[in-house]
Amino acid sequence: MLIFNRIAKAAIRLAHVLDSLATVLNIVAALILIAMAIIMTYGVITRYAFQSPALFVDEITIYLLVALIFFGAAYTLRQGTHVRVDLLTSRFGPKGRLRLRIVTWPVAIAFLAVVSWQTWQHCLTTKELGRTALMLTDLPLWIPILPIPLGLSVFLVAALRLAVRDFLELRKPNA
Repeated sequence: MLIFNRIAKAAIRLAHVLDSLATVLNIVAALILIAMAIIMTYGVITRYAFQSPALFVDEITIYLLVALIFFGAAYTLRQGTHVRVDLLTSRFGPKGRLRLRIVTWPVAIAFLAVVSWQTWQHCLTTKELGRTALMLTDLPLWIPILPIPLGLSVFLVAALRLAVRDFLELRKPNA
């Protein structure tokens, strides 16, 4: 029983750390959104007011959009505000939806684990090969790729946490 308590306490501490990381990534995503608005406004002003387009605006905006999406994913999942298709789940009551989530979590977690692993490998390979953007900035490509595996990894951990929560809820006598 002592080992279980230690594991449970460690899991709770880890969950708090990961919650904090998801929150930090969400704040970074909000700052990215502000940066995107400023950069795009700059691009519009230089293009239409000065007839001299800032060529880097599109490239940087795309990189920032990718980071925005992946940095906000775990927080969005944790808050329960991810887009869901409830065509099937709306036909079940709370217990049925819980059981359906228990069945689907392993598929989602396996998918996220594989995609996270593959994107980490891609990011590291891109860095090792020294690949750079073919666009104007000549930016090392691992930099705009990094938010993808980082965001997916935090998203994976958030999904694991929710799966454990649902499993524990299912094991309660009233579930």
